Formats: sequence, structure tokens, C-alpha cells
Amino acid sequence: MSRVLIVDDNKQILFMLQELFKSFGYSVVSAANGEEALQKARLDPPDIIISDILMPVMDGFALCHEWKNDKSLKKIPFVIYSAEYTDKTDENLALRLGVDRFIRKPMATEKFMKIVQGILADIKHGDKKAGKSLVKEREMSTDDFKLYNERLIKKLEQKMIDLEKEVCKRKVGEEMLRHAEKEWRHTFDSITDFVYVCDNSYKLQKVNKAFTVFFRKSADELIGKHCYELFHALRGPINQCPRPEMMKEKKSITREIYDQHLGLYFMETVSPIFDKKGEVSGSVHFFKDITERKSAEEALQSIFEGTVSDTGNEFFFSLVNHLAMVLKVRYALISQLTGTDRLQTIAVWTGEGFADNFEYSLAGTPCEGIIKESTCIYPENVQREFPDDHILVEMGVESYLGIPLRDAGNVVGLLAVMDDKPMKETPRAMHLIQVFASRASAEINRIRALDSLKESEAQLRALTGRLAEVEEFERKRLAQELHDKVGPNLTALSINMSIMKNVLSPELPEEVKSRLVDSTVLVEETAESIRDVMAELRPQELDAYGLMAALHWYGGNYYKRTGIAVGFQGKEFDPRLPQEMETAFYRIALEAMTNVVKHARASRITVVFEEANNFAGMTIADNGLGFDIANLDPKERSGWGLVNMRERIQAFGGKIQVESSPGEGTRVVIEVER
Repeated sequence: MSRVLIVDDNKQILFMLQELFKSFGYSVVSAANGEEALQKARLDPPDIIISDILMPVMDGFALCHEWKNDKSLKKIPFVIYSAEYTDKTDENLALRLGVDRFIRKPMATEKFMKIVQGILADIKHGDKKAGKSLVKEREMSTDDFKLYNERLIKKLEQKMIDLEKEVCKRKVGEEMLRHAEKEWRHTFDSITDFVYVCDNSYKLQKVNKAFTVFFRKSADELIGKHCYELFHALRGPINQCPRPEMMKEKKSITREIYDQHLGLYFMETVSPIFDKKGEVSGSVHFFKDITERKSAEEALQSIFEGTVSDTGNEFFFSLVNHLAMVLKVRYALISQLTGTDRLQTIAVWTGEGFADNFEYSLAGTPCEGIIKESTCIYPENVQREFPDDHILVEMGVESYLGIPLRDAGNVVGLLAVMDDKPMKETPRAMHLIQVFASRASAEINRIRALDSLKESEAQLRALTGRLAEVEEFERKRLAQELHDKVGPNLTALSINMSIMKNVLSPELPEEVKSRLVDSTVLVEETAESIRDVMAELRPQELDAYGLMAALHWYGGNYYKRTGIAVGFQGKEFDPRLPQEMETAFYRIALEAMTNVVKHARASRITVVFEEANNFAGMTIADNGLGFDIANLDPKERSGWGLVNMRERIQAFGGKIQVESSPGEGTRVVIEVER
């Protein structure tokens, strides 16, 4: 909130300027002369100072000179706002002293506030010219003093003449009073919000022009009426009225209220008026109509609540539906680019329901301008602008408003609303569309990323499946090689060793006999080891008898090696699973049993076969230590072979789930559609 310092010895003007800046949301500090202003500014510097010139103690010229030579204040914009010093000579002197802007009274409120807001905006955005004196820091020159004294003497002489005339002629004084009243009234009436003054009985004492225009009554008809009668059609103030709190706190109070009688939302600010004893004798009320803002907020909330839980196509359908209802238009649609010159609709609302999606060309349509990275607004006669757009003609579209959807700066689609009658509230509609365009863009990007991820996952599954297939092929080939070549040779060698043992002379040395026996045993052990390797590579039982038979055989050997018993429940799948899938089940079971030996300290493993509704499942459960899955380190997960098991089953579109808890053992559950 910007802070404004206002300096004027005219209390009425000072008061009106204070209330004007407050109504625009500024924090206001006031002073009656230059010396008081300097004291307050040095204690707490403002963002801008608005000063009159002719004031007691220290006038505006002297204040500006001191201001621009004070290191803590010189960069703060200094604006002169005067009705006394109005000719070009006064302005030139002011600019030579370092004044940033010279404004003559009176000036329309909108123009005056626009100038002040522009100066503050320049400061905010780092404009070096704003708040910087046009002259270098220096003491006033002789010429400056001469001109200053001449202007001051001239004004003082004129003041003396005016005062003498005022004493001599009462009419001059009355004219000045009327002029001040006129200036006050001009400022009062130029405020576009409702402003009124009331006494402690809630009766209107003064009302501004905006107030009379709204209620379509003259000021004389309104003065003396209770404010609550006009606003709320009640016999007493409403509960939300901020005036009681203002009376208690003796300071300005701001509150948002809803007027049921008028059907409008207001932001009301009530400020106290004090009498000479410091007691509240009345109040000034500023009413700002915020109905449009509240309507936009409610519209945003409505659309947000209607779409917050939706994703994907559900979000797009929900968005166009709610957007059309809130904006009270017939059509709303979201489209995405499918090429350089074509669009594909994602969701289309027609007023009665959702239409089928369709693809269309950009050429000769208002959408073409949007895709070229600009917003398109046609409040009416859009068909006249695009006579070749048959879709607009078929739908009977009269007005069109659209905005591009972007991804990393690139246009990926558009969001548009259309109606079969002229569109009135295009600024509000544009605001709402801009808010939800970013959400729609994000959702399109999310879906695209998800599709890309799914495609990558599918490729990974295919690759994993292919690797597993190649691995099993090589296992099977190697096992067959061992069976067909090494196995027979070892058998022949064993037979030859036996023949040699039988035909050799009994008189051979014992050392030779012992070596022959050892060699025979070694050949038999080697043959047994090769049979084990062949079984590990690709057990013949898996191909010949099926998954359960192969695991039964492996379980027996597993028990001999580890002492962990393996039991089975269920029966062999009938019909048998496809060979690749059966191999995946077998390898996952072996991986799980290997993990039991390494980590579980179990005494028993149970393998369960289940089959239902075209799904085949297998569970490998142990009675070991178990573990906390939530706290399992990612590296440990990889080390336990979980990744390999998951990739094997996902290659067939299956699922794997590991269930475990400390002291309760572990269950590995896999399931796949046959």
C-alpha cells in the first residue's frame, strides 16, 4: 500500500483529498504547512508528497527546496497542487526548485489520480526520471531567491488586498466562501463511488452526485432520510453496519457487506467526524460497488469446485460445461493442434449437452488468429468476419471469444466460448478464460506426458519381455548343449573308467588303483554337477510337466541345500500358461525363494496357485522375520530383486505386490490375465 503525504492549510480541501486517496486504497498522512510536513516525512518518509504552495510557517516553494536538498527525501516525488500559483512563471519556478509535477486546481478526480498513479508506477518500475529533481543539489541562487521573493511578495500583496477587500466588502468574503464550497463540492461530486455524510442518528447530511444518480433522487429529496432506509429498506441499521464499531474505536472502519434489498455487494468505509471537543458528531461513508468483482470470484469458485477433482477428459468436459453456464453463453470448447493447420476438439458444450468431437481446418476461422498467438474477441457479427466458416454458420454463432493454450511458450490448442447472441461482458469472460486456460494447458501437457510415459513403459515391457525371451532361449540352448554333448561324453568316460578298472591286473600298485577310483568318482560328481547346472538353466520338468512340477522338483533340492521346507497349495494351471509366461512365474518364484535364504530366516515357504475369472495368480509366502516396506531403502529394494520380478510380470501386463511387516513374514503375490 503506497503512502501519500498531503500538505494544505485548507482543512476542507485537506479532508477531501485524504478521503479521496483512502478510497483508492492509499495510506494517507496530512500536514497543515511545510514545516510540519518535513517533520513527519523525516520520521517516516512517504512514497509521494502532494503540496499546496501558499501556506503559513513554510510555503510550498520553501518546502520543495528543503525537500530536494534532504538526502533522505530528495528521491521521493514532489507534486505541487495549487489554485493560487497558476501561471507559467509559478510553474517554471517550481520546476527549477525540483518539483516533479505542477498541477493546477481544480482538476477532475480521474485525471488527477491517473497522474499520481502514473508517477508511483514509474517509481515502482524503476523509471529514473520519476522522483528525480530536474536540477542538481544546490542552494537557491540569487536569481531563484529574487524570483521566489517576487512571487511570494506578489502573492502576499494580493492576499493583503483580498483581506482588505474582505474586511471592507463582505461580498468578497462570501464569494471566496462560495468558491471554496464549489471546489469542495467539485471534489466531492467527482468521486465515482457513493459518498455521504450522516449524523449520529444515521440521517443524511450530504450526498455526492454518484449517490443521487444511483437512487434517482435529488440531494434535497435525500437529505434527512436515514441511510438504512435507502440501502436496506429497514427501520434500523443492519448487523453488519460498521458505524457502531467506528463510534467505539473512533477510527475508520472498512467492511464488506451484501445489500439484500439492492442485490449488490459493497465495500463500505466509514470515517468519524469530530467536533471541537473531540467527540464523534457524524461520519463520512464511502460505498464502493464490488458486485462485479464478487460475481467474478463466485464464478471462479464455481468453476474451480466443478473441476478441482477432475482430470483428463473429465476435466475438459467439466470445464466447458461450467464455463458456459457461468458466462451464460451457449457454446464452449477446447481444441488441440493436430498439425500445423488443423485442430481436434477435446470437449464441446452446445447448451443442451456435449457434442461429438471433430477435427477441422484453421483456414478462414477465428481460431486461426488464436493459433498465431493472439486473443480473439468478436462481441458480435463474427459470421460477417468469417463467412467461409461453415461451423459458425451451422451453429448459429453470433459472438466469439478465444484464447491460446500454451506449453513452454508454444501454442498447443485453444479455449473458446461462443454464443448465438451478442456477448456483453467480454472483459469478465476474458478474465475467467485466462484463469482456466493455464489449467487447461497444464492438463493437456499432463496427458501428453502421460501418453508418452505409457508409450515408454510399453516399449520397456516389450524390451524386458524380449530380453527374458532371449535369456531363456540361451539358457535352454546351453542346457541342451550340455545334455547332448557334455553329458554323453562324461557317461562314456565313466564307462571306460569302469572297464579299465575291471581289465587291469590285480597286481597293479595300490596308488594306481586309488587314482583310478578317485577319477571315477570325480567323473560321476562332474556329471551330477552338470545335471544341476542344466536344471538351473532350464529344468526339463518345466517343459515336460509344467510349472508346479518344476517348482516341486526345485523345492526338493532347495530343502536339501537350505533346510527350508517348501509346501504347495492349489493345482497346476489348466490349461497351462503360455511358455514365456510360465517361465516368468518360475523365475519369480526362484527369485523370491533366494530372498528368503538371504534375508528372512524362515523355516517354511508356501507356494499357492490360484485361478479365477481368466486370471492366474501365484503367492510365495514365508514365515520369516518380515520387514517394514514403507521404510525400505530404494537401494535395498533393487538389491532384493524386486525390480527384476516386477519387470518380468509387467512384460505380460501383470501385477506384483509385496506384503510384509516385522515379525509377520513376507508374501509375494503375482497376478496376470491369461
